[in-house]
Amino acid sequence: MKAKRSESRVESDSAKLSQSDLETFLAKGDAEACLSFFRGMSEADRRSYAKLARAALENENKGSWQETKVGDARCLQWMESKNLAAACCAALSTLSLAEIKRQSRNFIFAKSELFYAALAARKPDWLTEWAEWRLVDRPTEWWVVRRFMQEGLCLEPEGDHYVLGMIIGLCEYHETESTIYKSLLADPRAA
Repeated sequence: MKAKRSESRVESDSAKLSQSDLETFLAKGDAEACLSFFRGMSEADRRSYAKLARAALENENKGSWQETKVGDARCLQWMESKNLAAACCAALSTLSLAEIKRQSRNFIFAKSELFYAALAARKPDWLTEWAEWRLVDRPTEWWVVRRFMQEGLCLEPEGDHYVLGMIIGLCEYHETESTIYKSLLADPRAA
């Protein structure tokens, strides 16, 4: 029995060390270290860090809003926390799809590259569903969904939002050098 208790204690210490390491990466704002921390981790193990990641995301997002004074008026100004990218990586690496959707306001300023890096490494079975939702929520991120599709990580989303996102993604409204037609000719797989 004593041997089992000591083994149990070692496992527990190891788990605490891992959580401590993640807390350190989040405190330093090291997004790459957060991604590496979760690389190769099972979905069940990832989920065990969801509470910490969600709290970090909410805290860093809240801390990014700075109150400023303009004359007599007070207003909030977005000044991204240096730790927000790491918190986004940890959250995308641990939260369920339902939790990601609920936290969508906290991802509003997250870079598309973070979504790609975290979800491509994770390869969740719900990635196609996320892609469909993301195109409804932010059609400008069509290229991220397309990249997942090209790499075989998700299926083509159903519905009109993929095509609408493609129109926006192939030729953004401020584009003056190209057209949607030219973009489709350059990459026939886009259609």
